[in-house]
Amino acid sequence: MHTFSQIIQATFNQIYSKKPAIEYLDGSSEKTFSYYEKQSKLDAELPYDQRHGLERQFFVMYMTQNNITTTSKFLFLREVLENIFMNDESIKKFMFYFTKIQRKYHALSKFAYTCKFKMTKILIDKDIYLTPLVESHPRVFALVQNNKKYLFAITDLINILNTSLGNSFFFVAEPLPCKNPYTNLPLNKSTLYNIYFFIRRSCFVMPHMIHRFFVSNFNLTVYAEDNEEMIRDYSIKQYIHGADEEEIYFEIINMLQSDKIGKRIKIDEDFPKDRLINIMKPYLELYYKGTYTMNDSKRETYVIEYYNKIRRFYEYNKLFGRKHAERSFSSNVNFNKPRIYKMVFNDKHICFNEKESSEDFLKSHIRLLE
Repeated sequence: MHTFSQIIQATFNQIYSKKPAIEYLDGSSEKTFSYYEKQSKLDAELPYDQRHGLERQFFVMYMTQNNITTTSKFLFLREVLENIFMNDESIKKFMFYFTKIQRKYHALSKFAYTCKFKMTKILIDKDIYLTPLVESHPRVFALVQNNKKYLFAITDLINILNTSLGNSFFFVAEPLPCKNPYTNLPLNKSTLYNIYFFIRRSCFVMPHMIHRFFVSNFNLTVYAEDNEEMIRDYSIKQYIHGADEEEIYFEIINMLQSDKIGKRIKIDEDFPKDRLINIMKPYLELYYKGTYTMNDSKRETYVIEYYNKIRRFYEYNKLFGRKHAERSFSSNVNFNKPRIYKMVFNDKHICFNEKESSEDFLKSHIRLLE
């Protein structure tokens, strides 16, 4: 932040006919006294109405303390604006100089970042499928960390952030810091803002969790408290679609045994597990939402919806999951040939999501269906 101090010196030195050299103030009493002495002599040579007033003195006092940081800079701003010796005219002059110095500082910072960004060598230039990435492509994000550049496809970037933001422990929201998977180092806030607006400028729909994280100013605590239900629903969906087949099969059997309608659905022990899982996954997700949600109103809605859907499922085919023998027929007629039977499973079922009629689609924006 010594650059900020040097910009202050350059700004106030413009009024002098003899431009003094920019000094590196390190907070030592010798350099501070020497700087005050030189400035006093230069001010004495100016007409009275052109001399810097109280606002300049505050700047000089601040930059000679050698503790200039981003935080201290704005604390300094607040202290000056709240100072009882500052009248409206002095505050106006102070803000003129402060904004002028800020613009120069940000312009130099942006230039330095651009140069650093262009000169940084690329360490990773492939996505998770080892497909080469081109930095100039509109769907490729370049992350600079520890003087190395990492390229990410936008889809990989979204998955990385969603995995961290949707983390939970037994469906209890515990979001994790978003990290660079190659270094395991957390992303800083400026990078998170850059990622958010990068996704927003693309043709991708902004993921809801990333948007909610942005709304909470990338504060993990606030995000977790305000979006616990959303995180739980995401973790339920991820668990159902990513858990082991045996585990999901066991959970589906437990789900069916949890109510009187589900108990009537008899699943043969030889029924193909993958087929059962594909059919019952939506019901299991709805069942979990009704079990683990902390919102009483939504829990009641989920439970009623699950009960209605499992009842319709049973009434549509009461023999679902059972095994029976079915005779196989051959095109060659041979009456002496013994009959051949094969065992088949009854997997006829109703669709989980009802199809929306064209009439409902055309009117769904003006009426609320019960």
